[in-house]
Order: sequence, then structure tokens, then C-alpha cells
Amino acid sequence: MLKVALVLGVRIVPGVEFNGLLRPGERGSPTDGWHLDITPKIAEVSTKKIDMIVGAEGKRVTLEG
Repeated sequence: MLKVALVLGVRIVPGVEFNGLLRPGERGSPTDGWHLDITPKIAEVSTKKIDMIVGAEGKRVTLEG
């Protein structure tokens, strides 16, 4: 899966923990879009709007949202 992600242009950021998704409006403006809630807060990652997230942990693990 890593090779496919790299071919598609996905950026891998090591040392970051995923805490959840922030829905549109949770960061201020309702048209703000979806964002990541991550630890530590890295400005260039946590401020970007996301269109898609892929969870590769198995079929029993789902993301809320």
C-alpha cells in the first residue's frame, strides 16, 4: 500500500499521531472543509483542508465522520 500511495503523490509524515477528523465548521467557518486533528500540531499538515483519508488498519476499524 505504501508504494501505491507514493505513486499517487501521497505525502507521508513520520512522528505524527492521528487523533480524529475535524468536521467543517469546527475550526471556525462552516465552509472551511475537513481537517485532521493530529499530535504534535504541525502547521503545514494540520492547517490543510483534506478531501480524502484512507484507513489501512483493517475492516473492523472505522473512522467517524
